[in-house]
Amino acid sequence: GGRLDQKYAEFRAVREFSESINEGYLLADVMRNAFAILDTVLPYDRMGVSLIDEDRIGHKWVRLEWVQANYETIHLKVGHSAKLDQSTLHDSVFGQDPLFLNDLAKHYEENPDSTTSAMLLKEGIHSYLSYPLIVHGEVIGFIFFSSLERDTYRNVHIDLFAQVAKELALVIDKSRTYEKLNSRTEFIKTMFGRYVTEEVADIVYNSNTTTTMAGQRKKVTILFADLRDF
Repeated sequence: GGRLDQKYAEFRAVREFSESINEGYLLADVMRNAFAILDTVLPYDRMGVSLIDEDRIGHKWVRLEWVQANYETIHLKVGHSAKLDQSTLHDSVFGQDPLFLNDLAKHYEENPDSTTSAMLLKEGIHSYLSYPLIVHGEVIGFIFFSSLERDTYRNVHIDLFAQVAKELALVIDKSRTYEKLNSRTEFIKTMFGRYVTEEVADIVYNSNTTTTMAGQRKKVTILFADLRDF
């Protein structure tokens, strides 16, 4: 009976999570809701999302895009990045498998150059689980669940983590597309705005482009002027 109650709670949380995240476009909004909803069925004191980016020379980096915790002081902050091939997450990209780390202090003793582990330990974190975010068969990033306690994460959590990661990956992909389109639109409006007023630029972007750009017949006055030595 207890197990059935737990399964029902998980189902209800995942359903609420799915409904919530599909209402948002930006990663921060989506994850703030996720942090509050999933707390009822998953063990964590800290949650983070990192995405994979490639630089100009082809190196892949894992960059922390969002983080939230149940405590105040966060040392591993948004913007922190590390080369993927030098990270413990490297194997997860190719195997597309979750990574359990239930004794962070021991891991740091064996890998003293890990700045990520050092900062997490400074926050009091002792175990974490990372799950790859997969879109169209490609790993685009990771979601991290971290705990102040040791030995928090076991295979018993894996099905629920997998469901959360699957849905979150699709939403993040949508979010990134939205942000790119929004940035592109703002860039074009800025460039276009160098030659016309903001009012004209807004009319073009908020109207049927074909109709607007077709022009209008009007009686106008035109001044031709010549600049000396131009």
